[in-house]
Amino acid sequence: MAIHHTALDPRISAVAACACPANFGSLVGRDSGAGCIQHFRNIGVIRDSDFPPSTEIWLNGFQTVSPIHWVDKVSPCPLLLVHGDADEVVPLEHAHRLYRKAREPKELVIVPGAKHRLRLEEQAMNAVLNWLKAKHQV
Repeated sequence: MAIHHTALDPRISAVAACACPANFGSLVGRDSGAGCIQHFRNIGVIRDSDFPPSTEIWLNGFQTVSPIHWVDKVSPCPLLLVHGDADEVVPLEHAHRLYRKAREPKELVIVPGAKHRLRLEEQAMNAVLNWLKAKHQV
């Protein structure tokens, strides 16, 4: 969502995306029904038993906001992509695809050994904080 919103809102001055999928289709897979919803429950994306009210509408929304469709529209806003090379949810190739399509200014940080939950990785969070401080000269 961060890349989508940044592409549409000129008030955003910088965006850091951690473990960001290029598109959600590969994560959703071919099963667009109850199996897909159960998969998202298993990995912690869905935690509410009443969500989503419409599986079809919810899954179609992923196509609309897929970062690969928006990442080239983020510029001139600075973009930081941070990804772990051991991410078990979003393959590292997603970060490379986004980086290739993004326009300058852009940076890519690959965190060795980091899995999907980058918020638990000190090296990843330090990279984001240092980048944000440099962009805003805090």
